[in-house]
Amino acid sequence: MYACMSISIDENVGVVRASATHTDWWSVFRNDNSNENESVVASINSWFVCGNHNEDALLGGYSSKLEKCSDHDDDPNHKEYSKFKLTFTNWNEIKMGVPPALKITNNNKDEFLLKYITLDNVPGAEDSVKFLCNSWVYPQERYSYPRNSERHKLHRLREGELRHLRSENNKGELKEWDRVYDYATYNDLGDDRPILGGKDLPYPRRGRTGRSLTHGDLNLVINYNIIQYLIDGHERRPDKNQVIYIPRDEQINHLKTEPRPSSEAVAKIITTLSEDVTVNDDNYYGSFREVLALFQGTKLPVPGVIEAGDENAWRDDEEFGREMIAGVHPVHIRLLKKFPPKSKLDKRKYGDQDSKISEDDIINMLEDFTSVDKAIEQKRLFILDHHDTFMPYLKRINKTSTKAYATRTILFLTKEEKLMPVAIELSLPKDGPDENGADSTVFTPPCDNDPHKYATWQLAKGYVAVNDSGYHQLYMIEPFVIATNRQLSVIHPIYKLLHPHFRGTMSINARARTILVNADGKIERIFFQGKYAMESSSAVYKNNWAFNKQGLPADLIKRQTKQPCELVKNYPYAVDGLEIWNAINKWVKEYCDIYYKGEDKKVQNDKEIQNWWKEIKEVGHGDKKEYDGWPEMKTFDELVESCTIIIWISSALHAAVNFGQYSFAAFYPNRPTLSRQFMPTEGTTLGADDEESYFLSTFTSKKQSLEMIYLIAQLSSHESDEVYLGKNEDVDWTSDKKALDAFKNFQAQLREIEDDITTKNQNHEKNRCGPIQFPYTLLFPTSEPGITAKGIPNSISI
Repeated sequence: MYACMSISIDENVGVVRASATHTDWWSVFRNDNSNENESVVASINSWFVCGNHNEDALLGGYSSKLEKCSDHDDDPNHKEYSKFKLTFTNWNEIKMGVPPALKITNNNKDEFLLKYITLDNVPGAEDSVKFLCNSWVYPQERYSYPRNSERHKLHRLREGELRHLRSENNKGELKEWDRVYDYATYNDLGDDRPILGGKDLPYPRRGRTGRSLTHGDLNLVINYNIIQYLIDGHERRPDKNQVIYIPRDEQINHLKTEPRPSSEAVAKIITTLSEDVTVNDDNYYGSFREVLALFQGTKLPVPGVIEAGDENAWRDDEEFGREMIAGVHPVHIRLLKKFPPKSKLDKRKYGDQDSKISEDDIINMLEDFTSVDKAIEQKRLFILDHHDTFMPYLKRINKTSTKAYATRTILFLTKEEKLMPVAIELSLPKDGPDENGADSTVFTPPCDNDPHKYATWQLAKGYVAVNDSGYHQLYMIEPFVIATNRQLSVIHPIYKLLHPHFRGTMSINARARTILVNADGKIERIFFQGKYAMESSSAVYKNNWAFNKQGLPADLIKRQTKQPCELVKNYPYAVDGLEIWNAINKWVKEYCDIYYKGEDKKVQNDKEIQNWWKEIKEVGHGDKKEYDGWPEMKTFDELVESCTIIIWISSALHAAVNFGQYSFAAFYPNRPTLSRQFMPTEGTTLGADDEESYFLSTFTSKKQSLEMIYLIAQLSSHESDEVYLGKNEDVDWTSDKKALDAFKNFQAQLREIEDDITTKNQNHEKNRCGPIQFPYTLLFPTSEPGITAKGIPNSISI
């Protein structure tokens, strides 16, 4: 019996990295008597309780025979791999059976990437046995194991591997080779930023790095529990060129030896930015045509909102409403059930924060309805409400150069099923230091040609967009990544199901903590909350996040009525999203049924699943463990629903709110991210000639807009190696025919959804294209590389 391995070579640094096959489990074991010539040692364990294994086999020609692996001719990265052979002898078919596990020992000085191993001529097997790994194997001297470890049984091997990944005794600074998955609070964003995670500022946990703690200037930490701060401290920021620790297998594109190539669109933006780096912060564009000029010729890709050629369509009220159900943030609008809207903020702390919008303000725009109550009864009024989220922060935010409001927008569903804004309320906290309550102003669409009313209405819509752009839910998935690796062995079927949806997530999150969400990072410079951006996201997590409401059907029910998709009959995000959700749910159910047979008892008796769920609830999302919304994980249906939610968040939900950013916000007047001055003071009149210049001076400056365009171009762009929903990076991810058949059914259903979305857009169904004539494709499963406003990657890796 022999095994075939492929080897990866990093030509830039001259390091040999091997790619071999993996059983459904693998580990590195210490060998104190290693010979440096025995660079890679492999042995195979049998399934039996006795734990018999064959003699060790050496990888032949590890350092010299680096031939290209012909098995990878269809792989764009196939030049990185070479093939090697291992021969196992003295295999007793009766005693040993078909091998279920394989152990690899690396006695070489360098790590290698174990891609896969194929065992041929296996006694007792009908075909070749293929073990996938895609994991880095570090030199054996990096590891130590307890003397009393019992590795002779496969289940003990699994438990031993999981103990190593948890590495509960390793509390120091983690190194690249440690392969440790553990938790930490968000205490590494900057010494003058509060620690996110805990009673005061609840937050999901991130991956621990173990860097030493430091204590910054306490005077800079506002509204924070000082005692807790002194206990926790801040994690030391990494040095300029230091890579933040994440387990090596979580590093994005670890199969490549060089950085990902940027898309052509991003390259163009970099060129444009280099020409404009000297632009002063206070400069702003004088007219919308100046902004449009950014996208003329070949300088920058043309955003979807102006792509059709109508330069003013984005200003249409119909488009403003449509983007709440078919734009880049279609997940917040909800049915209005009480009028006027009520605040949930504590009146003892914030005073009266209820809405001041009256029936007289909107009744003339409600078609045949004679009262607001009747329109509510017929489910024709909706609200985009950011008031309670941002009001607690406005006093602090508005002491900076930013000048922002907390907004409420009331929309009416017309007979033509268009969502039209009928009132916008802009609120500020009362001015006095001891005063509570809100000063609110209500704006309505102009009913005549008054240029001042038109100008202030456009400004009001801009302030709404600023709020909507700043509403973020971040880092929900990382605790699931950590818990899955700590509690589910790689041969566990749920590990295999979820693993593709975690690709690159820890890596991109670690990068974000150094350049995006850190103190003075891009988020703070571009979005209106500034230094309070991450703190306000903690409030969103505390007040609005519940696991069981993250699935699309439950989310739609929460935001509207008792049945999904009654919000608007033609709600593109909901209509396409439910098709994707149902496809995922069907696939997950068919897959789980293979292993659990639909039986609740099998779920309850699965120790790994129970430990996994307990850790997610009590540690990874421990700040929310006492909240409603966590399934007990006692039934088959709860397992299916939970896995569906995790996959949905990682794939379709992320795609819906991420990959349209450039299309809807690169032309920033359509979706500004910050405001620099308030509405014109009483007595100020804006004429027709003043409208554009006042609008552009109110919102994002030239420098901020260019930085934003650069950022969202990267966030919105697909790379050539993207792995989309319905695909698996490893073609041989399982040998289970039933699972493969179920996956093929899933792929076929996704292709049908693509055809359906194409047909709906070609037929210009209501709300799909809007005045800007830009069809809704954000939940179209596949995409080409670049900025396309479509494509659902398997995981959050950007």
